Amino acid sequence: MVEESGHVVAVEGNYAWVSVERRTACESCSVKKGCGTSVLSKVVGKKIATIKVDNVLNANVGDPVRIGIDDQAMIGGSALIYVLPLLIMFVFSILINILFRQESYTILAALAGLGFGFLLIKHLLASKSIKQSFQAQLITIEHNNVMHFSAKLLS
Repeated sequence: MVEESGHVVAVEGNYAWVSVERRTACESCSVKKGCGTSVLSKVVGKKIATIKVDNVLNANVGDPVRIGIDDQAMIGGSALIYVLPLLIMFVFSILINILFRQESYTILAALAGLGFGFLLIKHLLASKSIKQSFQAQLITIEHNNVMHFSAKLLS
């Protein structure tokens, strides 16, 4: 499970909005002093992301919390977002190339396939069941050095 620390910034019904600091891979890299990406990340500064999670632990505004997302969900989400549009692009372009044997049609088909792939992802991510499988979970709340664990994660 990929975990991150944050603070609850708002509570709405059964949901909590958790603010976390986006981190770069540069923090754990041994070459960060001589790398352009590291210099650029210092110039841009720290970025804050706010994530909506189920408030299964009844966290309150200001509570320090840990949130996490399952490793498989992270890999599956990345594959869905990055690989599916490219795969559809290749299929469209190969089929049109076989049928028409013209480069201009093949290029247009590739662009149409890429666009269709992005629209398909948008449609899939609108599905509630898919959205829930990629959603971060509230893992713990820390109150005075005492951690309260989610019963959902322990079962």
